[in-house]
Amino acid sequence: MELKSLLCNILSLRRVVKTELIRPEQMTGSYELCMLIDGVVKQFPTVTIEIVTPFYKGHAEALCVDNTVQEVIGNIPGALELRQHA
Repeated sequence: MELKSLLCNILSLRRVVKTELIRPEQMTGSYELCMLIDGVVKQFPTVTIEIVTPFYKGHAEALCVDNTVQEVIGNIPGALELRQHA
């Protein structure tokens, strides 16, 4: 499943991280429903991740998905936009 095929509910976390990057202690024990582009609704575990980039440093919650096109994808409130970082 590619990330661009995910249409997460507007109330969901709207961030996705590859499962292979997650350690067991990062799992929250919670799950979120997410509707895929084909209309199928799946349940994904939520995790707490630490992000360290020039645009954002801190913790965020994300959906843990097996097959994504990138390691971490999604919007994070407070992250700098590209034009702010330059």
